[in-house]
Amino acid sequence: MRLITPPQGEPISLEAARQWARVDEAEPDEIVALCLQAAREKAEHTTGRRLLTQTWAIPMTAGQRVALHGLMPVQEVRQGGAVVPHSADLPAEVVAPSDGELEVKCGFGGTDDVPSAIKMWILQRLGYYLENRQGLVAAAGVGTQLEPPRDFVDGLLDPFIVPRC
Repeated sequence: MRLITPPQGEPISLEAARQWARVDEAEPDEIVALCLQAAREKAEHTTGRRLLTQTWAIPMTAGQRVALHGLMPVQEVRQGGAVVPHSADLPAEVVAPSDGELEVKCGFGGTDDVPSAIKMWILQRLGYYLENRQGLVAAAGVGTQLEPPRDFVDGLLDPFIVPRC
């Protein structure tokens, strides 16, 4: 898969993120923005859904069937400019009509379309990243990943998780 059109921004504004996390003005915007992006990407990976509209290319051969896990909710699938039908299942499936790349436009839409529970999870994860940044940096240096323990906050994502095939 290849990202053609990335999401425009994040589900939560930088200003709202700074206010939620009680980040002082001395903290560079780049650090907060990076943590916000990491939290969105983790939510997308965990749920199998893209939060903001984006377009991905998938190389296919004629007749090949593929589940679009990780690209839900699907807005539109095209190949060579023509709309390709896809199932409404979770995850959606598509069959390539011919050889070539499928372009999958996916995501809930804009920032106002992202469910509030997912936004709250992103804010909680952002706070964790900022509070524990020294541990994250130290863990990254030795090749391990420091993840927060699963708690009630992770339950916010549960209703949005797309079953894996």
